[in-house]
Amino acid sequence: MVSEEPEKPVRPRKKKKEKEAPANQSKITSFFNSNSSQTVEAPPTDSSSAHNTDILELLNSPPIKDEAKITNAEADYDSDLRVKIEKGMRDLEDMRLQGIADAAQRLENATFRDRIAEEVDQKRIESLFIENLPFLQDVWDGNVESDRRRQYNEGLGARQLLTSRLITFPFTDNQVDWTIKCISKVWMKTLE
Repeated sequence: MVSEEPEKPVRPRKKKKEKEAPANQSKITSFFNSNSSQTVEAPPTDSSSAHNTDILELLNSPPIKDEAKITNAEADYDSDLRVKIEKGMRDLEDMRLQGIADAAQRLENATFRDRIAEEVDQKRIESLFIENLPFLQDVWDGNVESDRRRQYNEGLGARQLLTSRLITFPFTDNQVDWTIKCISKVWMKTLE
């Protein structure tokens, strides 16, 4: 069942009053050519009008009348401006030199990484692991302080974060796998 609502009375709309255009304003139709709707005629120009300023004139910088006033304005704004600029220039130079040093370090690391990839095989990793097993056992037992062991003992959430702290650079994937296999043989015997 649909309930019928009484119809609301329709009020007639008020007629809008037409605004009178200012006397100096052209009608919009005067801008269009009656032959073609695609071309636009330029509006009538009045040389005294402020609206006829060339756009390039607006984009140009104002002329500098007195260079001394500008430098004085800088000094008035910030008396330590020159000192700050010199410090900034020194900082930029330090950053450039640091970038050069970092590039040299990366080159040295790349050479070292290539050397490790060639010289360290599975047998070498197993022998290094066996040599360091007493130290690693002391870390496992808590006799040697280690950030990783401390984080491991904090709880499950902290243990999860240890997976993102796995150190794999500068070693190859095979070298990392061989190392994890050695660790698994000693401390994850139940997985075998």
